[in-house]
Amino acid sequence: MLVRRGLRDRNGNSHESGCRLGHSPSGRRSVRVADDPLGTGGPLILVRTLIRAALRAARYHKPPDHMLAKIVSIALANFEFAIDDVRRLLKLHDAETKRHSGRPSRQIEFFKRAAIILSITAWESFIEDALRSCGRQRIASAASPLEVEGTFNSIAQSWLQQSPKPPDLADWVGERWKEILTDRLEADLKALNTPNAGNVKALSKRYLDGDITMSWSWKGTNAATAASRLDKLIRLRGELAHRGPDLFKGASVRRQHVEDALRLLTRLVECTERALGTAPRKV
Repeated sequence: MLVRRGLRDRNGNSHESGCRLGHSPSGRRSVRVADDPLGTGGPLILVRTLIRAALRAARYHKPPDHMLAKIVSIALANFEFAIDDVRRLLKLHDAETKRHSGRPSRQIEFFKRAAIILSITAWESFIEDALRSCGRQRIASAASPLEVEGTFNSIAQSWLQQSPKPPDLADWVGERWKEILTDRLEADLKALNTPNAGNVKALSKRYLDGDITMSWSWKGTNAATAASRLDKLIRLRGELAHRGPDLFKGASVRRQHVEDALRLLTRLVECTERALGTAPRKV
């Protein structure tokens, strides 16, 4: 259940919510949240339900207090569960090394390599979930192609380059153009093997009509620097994932690399959620 298009309030009434692009008061195009009575800002879930279910499965009893009173997007919830595996690997590494200085044994090094690989996997899943959720909502809520003009024109142009026959034009009749756009969104997300800044920029511009990488900035870090750091981390993941057992001489991973990856990806997720209007909200 990656996308939840409908939500119900306490009275049992159903509401639609989601992400879409609009214009800010200054006239600049920006990502904003569709109006909805719940104020959820998209396909969101009560995180207490998800946390409690996971902890019951793990035979724990009490969910973390700081997670109990928030509503979060499914993309963020999935990211948090996935990135927790990275933190667990780091703890296992520390338990084995006792945090002693010097290079640990080769048998322990894999904890850090696996942590880097899994961190990018968590980021890739987050980006796919976020773009899928907001992209599908934007397409579904459009009354006409004019409301998603950039997306419509981009995909229609690609379709025309395939030299379609006149009968193929029937595929675009009525509401069927929405199916074409949604199917292409899914195909593009499945083809996303490298969630670097360039690919995220291209997909967000195509399906959200805005570049979400421009929102990747925080104190001391601008969007260009954040994108460069992400790309560097992804290149390291590629070196680790595609090397044979002979072994990782050019892709040495230090504990600090893992900590830096955790901080960077968490920041990028926070910035992306704010740009899409799906940041966690208190109940």
